[in-house]
Amino acid sequence: MFATDTVITQFSQSEHDNFPRWDGRQKPFYEVWFFKCNLLEEEKALWIRYTVINPVQGHPFAELWGIYFDVENPQSQCILKEVFPISDYRPASKYFFVQIGGSWLK
Repeated sequence: MFATDTVITQFSQSEHDNFPRWDGRQKPFYEVWFFKCNLLEEEKALWIRYTVINPVQGHPFAELWGIYFDVENPQSQCILKEVFPISDYRPASKYFFVQIGGSWLK
């Protein structure tokens, strides 16, 4: 468990549904959390995505994605992805928190 300022002990069902579920063994397994920021008037968006994958063949791993969209200026659009060993994935079980590498979503 990671240290935080406050640990909430009661969650709504929708909050609880977002908690990490991978038990470290289940195969195949695929889990995703993401944050989207859409600027509708400017037709731009930024998506940040955290992914944990445990394929049928091979070792589990985590991915961190950054995706930038710009409808008016498509040449500036960008997709970045970094793959991490599963040892760089750190979830919390008593509140929503996912860390991959040095990035976290809370």
